[in-house]
Amino acid sequence: MFIRSDPQSIECPVASAPPPRRCDVITLQQYSEYVKLPIEALEKLGKKEGDWYGKPALLSDYRDEHDHHVSYGYRLGLDPKVFRRDEDKSTSPYLLQKLSEAKIKDYLTLVEGESDAEILSYMDIPVLGIAGANAWKPEYDKYLVGFKTICVIIEPDKGGMTFKEALQKSAHANRITFVSLEPHKDIRDLW
Repeated sequence: MFIRSDPQSIECPVASAPPPRRCDVITLQQYSEYVKLPIEALEKLGKKEGDWYGKPALLSDYRDEHDHHVSYGYRLGLDPKVFRRDEDKSTSPYLLQKLSEAKIKDYLTLVEGESDAEILSYMDIPVLGIAGANAWKPEYDKYLVGFKTICVIIEPDKGGMTFKEALQKSAHANRITFVSLEPHKDIRDLW
């Protein structure tokens, strides 16, 4: 989950096949290659290089449905465990600024994480990214109002089950279709 903590306590997990360590790779160019999207498309979504307490980071601009900045997500590497979030700001789904476009199409896709949301957005598929399997909040239900169809991509792991269980409690559960991409982990694996 995106939690800001003392920068001295952050340790970069080592990837399964060093070198290089996945957390050493953090430029927009390298992330673009990782998600197989053009840099320009990522920049349009607010992705940019920056820092988190002096450590190189990719910043993801979390905006509200009116396209106002809410907070940043900080990616400190390509490893899924090296994310941080502004702790003093409210959280919101990623790409919420595109909600009005989704309402025109009358369907919405929910995914875990930013990279899957960026890929689907690039493909012009209405999407909101939820910042981790445990990050769905009941107050997010308001963003699902009015959609005829809601598709939720479930990753084939414990986190995916947690995400599914949280959304099964949604007031809109009767309109949600859960989709597993197994044997693939997520959208990025298919891209």
